[in-house]
Amino acid sequence: MSLADRLRAEKASSPKRATAGGLEIERICRLPVVPRLTDVEVEAMSRLEVLGEAYRDGFRLKREQAHALVEYDRMAGLFAPIGVGRGKTLVTLMIAQRAFEKGIATSILMVPPEVYQQLTETDIPWARARVRLTVPFHMMHGRSAGSRKLLANSGKRGCYIMPHSFLSVKDTHTILTSINAGCIIVDEVHKIKNRESARTQRALRYIDDRDEQPELVALSGTITKRSLRDYHHLLIRTLGTGAPIPLGQNRADEWAAVLDAKAAPGEAQTGPVRPLLDWARRTFSEEKISERVDGFRQAYRLRLNSAPGVVVSGDAHLDCGLLIRNTAVANPEKSNGWEDAQALIKQVEDLWISPSGDEIDHAIHLWRYLFELNSWGYHRQKWPDEELLRERKGWSTAEAQHMLGMAKDHHAAQQLYHKGLREWLKRCSMPGCDTPMLVGQNMSQHPEEWANSSLFAAWKQMRSLEMPGMPERDSIPVRVCDYKVRHAADWAEAAYREDGGGIIWCYHREMGAWVYEMIQQLHDIPVIYCPSGRQHNMRILDHKNRNKIIVASLTAHGTGKNLQHHQRCLFTQFPRQADDAEQGIGRLHREGQDADEVPVDLCNTTEFDHMNFCACLVDALYLQQTVGAQQKLIYANYQTLPRIYPSGFLRERGFENEVLDERAEHALAERFGVQPQR
Repeated sequence: MSLADRLRAEKASSPKRATAGGLEIERICRLPVVPRLTDVEVEAMSRLEVLGEAYRDGFRLKREQAHALVEYDRMAGLFAPIGVGRGKTLVTLMIAQRAFEKGIATSILMVPPEVYQQLTETDIPWARARVRLTVPFHMMHGRSAGSRKLLANSGKRGCYIMPHSFLSVKDTHTILTSINAGCIIVDEVHKIKNRESARTQRALRYIDDRDEQPELVALSGTITKRSLRDYHHLLIRTLGTGAPIPLGQNRADEWAAVLDAKAAPGEAQTGPVRPLLDWARRTFSEEKISERVDGFRQAYRLRLNSAPGVVVSGDAHLDCGLLIRNTAVANPEKSNGWEDAQALIKQVEDLWISPSGDEIDHAIHLWRYLFELNSWGYHRQKWPDEELLRERKGWSTAEAQHMLGMAKDHHAAQQLYHKGLREWLKRCSMPGCDTPMLVGQNMSQHPEEWANSSLFAAWKQMRSLEMPGMPERDSIPVRVCDYKVRHAADWAEAAYREDGGGIIWCYHREMGAWVYEMIQQLHDIPVIYCPSGRQHNMRILDHKNRNKIIVASLTAHGTGKNLQHHQRCLFTQFPRQADDAEQGIGRLHREGQDADEVPVDLCNTTEFDHMNFCACLVDALYLQQTVGAQQKLIYANYQTLPRIYPSGFLRERGFENEVLDERAEHALAERFGVQPQR
């Protein structure tokens, strides 16, 4: 059967609405199973889509790109968790072209602000030389509010390109309504996965309020951190009743309770996704699917990956290899400030007192302090003086004194409450009240149930002292120990001598500045510091800087950018979140990388470092088991195998990772050839 015939047949069999009176699970199981394109079909798509000269020069669409175009044509929408570095940008541009050709007058392409410049100045001209791209592009970024409004009301046909940050400005809804896009393409769609955020709500309100819902194309290499709740609202708006998940939020939450491994194995076996397990066994008889949580994850992954309109890929088949190497800092105890750092770490761990002397109310807040202290130092919280407040706020001396006094009184009451809250959380097992936020929310909604509690009295006293406009403490970085900073400087010198360049990723701005200064102090090599900002975007993207050491902010440059002109990197602070790790590594380990192998270096030295890395591995395994996208942390080669800890043990220590079942724990330990440590 030809590609065209197969498309027509599958499109005809794809349901547009749920069967009347049918159950959600039946609708999901009845969705067609879409096979991956064959090599012949990918070649046929390339011959059709690629410009003649580029085709003759050997340019071809990747399998995921061809598949994405086919599924968009089939479903008038697309949900594409395509692996980092697998060509999502070209997909977004080609879909904008397809929407334009089929009569959609206006479309919107949303991209992260940090890649906007790369897209408009580099990627679009590159794409025009390789594929048919005649759709007019209208650039929204960099315009004043008035200029944006004029362009949005201009009636110009084509694709309007805007950064995600536009969803956070006041005139968002007006701009979106004026453009009146029939197709919305969102690259790195995980940026709007938080349904509680204003930017997500603005985007969803625009989609939901239209009489005729626009097409939605959602792409990301890291679609979720650890739950289908992260993308449920996106998937159902992308595919409607063709979505391979429950449409209702309550039923989706039931699925998440099983798939997120927070239910006991017995509950999972009789849970709401049981029919999906049976469907997977019938449809994919060659697969071995267990009765446990990992079996349900496998069944869900098979249903998601095979549904019409969904394109999921891994990138284990990139031409270049990936090697993760850890080199613990030798003799860190001899470093400047080591004893001071250890004393502060002990204070945080044993007394639950922050380096600034504040009470820590819950284990989830320990991580932030320990993450800083195990790397470089901490941020000291300091009250501004009255003179500074007069300058900042325009207050009189009397107003500054009054407001500062109120703020300090409130802070003192807050500390008493946090101390009591920590003790209460240790011994209480009230459902739905296991975090500080949930406890406070419950007190606010049900004060009568807490009336006789001393904790409630402390909470009420704290709330009574709150006042709008109260000053907050300033956050001042305090450098404590330089052991990782010196390690990074030595790595930079070796990388420059061996390869001529490399990237040093830093999570905190202060650590990045310290590393940059240390390299300049110790070694005579070319180094560039790239925190956030347009100027630094240009510098890190400039291929002329490939033979220099780049000290870069992971939060500013770790997503979306094509940095494969560098061939090695170092994480001074390895991120806790699996999606941040996937994105950061994917800046170099991606299509177009010339190196045979990309080495990613770590400097995990302390026990906290090793636990933090393992917590990230745990969540990466969860993503691979559920969404199906191969995770770099899982399939990479390791020079030194990471330490593996039980997921429950990590969670008790505030890492907030997924809790794996026994079989998944074994799979993780087996993958890395080690037994879990405690």
